[in-house]
Amino acid sequence: MVVLDRLPLGSSGKLDRRALPAPVWAARATGHVEPRTETEKALAAIWAEVLGVERIGVEDNYFALGGDSILSIQIVSAARRAGIELTPRHLFVHQTVADLAAAAREVPATAAEAERGPVVGEVPLTPIQHWLFDQLGAAAGHFTQSVSAELTAPVDESALRTALSTVLTHHDALRLRFERTEDGAVRQHNAPPDAEPVLDLHDLSAVAPERRDAVMRETAGRIRAGFDLARGPLLRAVLFTRGEGIRPVLLLTAHHLVVDAVSWRIVLEDLDTAYRQIVAGRTPEPGPKTTSFRTWALRLTEHTAAGGFDAERDYWAASHGGTDLPTDGEGPNTAASEEEVTVRLDAEETRLLLHEVPGAYRTRVNDVLLCALGRVLARWTGRDTVAVALEGHGREEIFDGVDLSRTVGWFTSMFPVALEAPADWGLERTLRAVKERLRAVPGNGLGHGALRHLSGAAASGLPAASKISFNYLGQQDWEPPAGGLLHALTGGLEGDMSPEAPRPHLLDVIGRVTDRRLELSWSYSRSLHQRPTVRRSPRRWPRSCGRSSGCAPARTRAGGHRRTSRWPGLTRRPSTGWRATAGMWPISIR
Repeated sequence: MVVLDRLPLGSSGKLDRRALPAPVWAARATGHVEPRTETEKALAAIWAEVLGVERIGVEDNYFALGGDSILSIQIVSAARRAGIELTPRHLFVHQTVADLAAAAREVPATAAEAERGPVVGEVPLTPIQHWLFDQLGAAAGHFTQSVSAELTAPVDESALRTALSTVLTHHDALRLRFERTEDGAVRQHNAPPDAEPVLDLHDLSAVAPERRDAVMRETAGRIRAGFDLARGPLLRAVLFTRGEGIRPVLLLTAHHLVVDAVSWRIVLEDLDTAYRQIVAGRTPEPGPKTTSFRTWALRLTEHTAAGGFDAERDYWAASHGGTDLPTDGEGPNTAASEEEVTVRLDAEETRLLLHEVPGAYRTRVNDVLLCALGRVLARWTGRDTVAVALEGHGREEIFDGVDLSRTVGWFTSMFPVALEAPADWGLERTLRAVKERLRAVPGNGLGHGALRHLSGAAASGLPAASKISFNYLGQQDWEPPAGGLLHALTGGLEGDMSPEAPRPHLLDVIGRVTDRRLELSWSYSRSLHQRPTVRRSPRRWPRSCGRSSGCAPARTRAGGHRRTSRWPGLTRRPSTGWRATAGMWPISIR
């Protein structure tokens, strides 16, 4: 099958058969089909960059290459910059470059940019913002996310400050403010871009080398605890210089109310772009804006009030509520008592999970991880069905003319999902049930939060999300372009909250891929669970799907309280393929 942008026509308007390209017969033997049209070439290059795969064929499947919903947003953003109009939904329906190229449209050169200037004015709270204030109350002011990066040296501090100002002006959500009204409600509004960015300078050259990391952590802790929601700013930067010949480090910290995991890559890219332009003597231009957070919040509120999610009410009313998790003790479930167990796969094991398993089971990575989690929780609780609070990126395509691919803000959705995992079910049956349950969720769960938090008293009958949460952040690897401000990211995305804050969940399971390795962290309160109890949970994963329970696919061949996120080992047996040896991995790949 050869896909063309258009059929070649002769002067009479008829098909010019001699101008048709010859088919590439070698592709049938190798299984790899090179891009043929300009659109396919552009999309293949974007896939290669975002997915971290060197060679992309037009018949390669997006999910078999490790694609996920968060990466789809990055691909859409890059495609639009290349003049190709896509939506994240396209990648779920058209899962190869060939199909995607056929479905894509060119972005008109005269397409209007959404809200060119700074956005100001009242902004209704979104469901996840309502959830945060309901859960944390007075402690909501200390709930942050941070990233840090080594910088190229030397750093032009004036250019860095101007680049930060450009980002604050361009991304309106970073200028949000929150105030308590007399009746106890929270008012949110977009402030104008009149405040200077906060850039603290710390020279550590006189500090002993062995003390520098500790001083940086102490400084970061003070910054994270110092946000004023009413006055702002809600993004702060710290530049650490560490002496001659040592790269400086930039710490960026923002309140979670104004950013999410998707937002950080946008912020870093635009900061790097603006800095390059400034040091080159040009006016900084981050690029076209997409739909503002304010517009999204208004549209979502209006849609809910107009009954846009009412058809989902019966589904959510009948959904499985919280699952009781056995505890070892009784005590306060606060951030101060939080501890973490982290397990990690190596790069090859992660490759197998991301690239081999989806094709073997015709599924997605998130489905497999939730299947394994459901089996563990079922055995821990003694139940056949367990409910988890599943988090999604929340940037759903429900409104015409709304593009959130390069919009900064907190869009996360949270909703309950019941996982069926009876002890006498094999992995394939459990995985099929999990897949069916996830595919049945209306609108990727966006309506649950909207109905609970935006539709008034009518939502009182809807169950809250479970006390067990799961969030797969996808692939977090990103290498900054050479020659700019950023040299390399140091560590991953870190979250921090007030030690006195109540933890919203009894157990938080967070997965991500960093440095090409899958990490899963299990966060819990030591007041309620002992560390050995939680450590046994990841180790139950393979025992819940050993070979006797039919784990292996039939014919597959293997070819402040910061949260970080580890997994264990597989070994290869010549005759049987990959199999768990450390007692923690749920799948054998024959």
